[in-house]
Amino acid sequence: MQGRLRAAPGRGRELAALVLEGAGPGLAGCLLYVVGCLADDPDTVVVTEVWTDQAAHDASLLEERVRTAIAQAMPLLAGPPEGISFDVLGGVGLGLGRP
Repeated sequence: MQGRLRAAPGRGRELAALVLEGAGPGLAGCLLYVVGCLADDPDTVVVTEVWTDQAAHDASLLEERVRTAIAQAMPLLAGPPEGISFDVLGGVGLGLGRP
């Protein structure tokens, strides 16, 4: 999954910190969780996630720390989150090998 979150002006780093708080260690099925801000627009937060399956991602949304981070992040958003989901076919990293 890849998502893009637009923060209110000047709040991008704060939003990114909240998104990172919700992730952390211990989320079953999470293989990759990377958060960053665009180099030319620090108020745009980009999140890349890889999960073992959709059920693992769905279960993570029931975790208290994830729900708390989402609730705290919502007021910082300047618009609705954007995202795409895709099936990983291969690549480098995560032990996937190359196609």
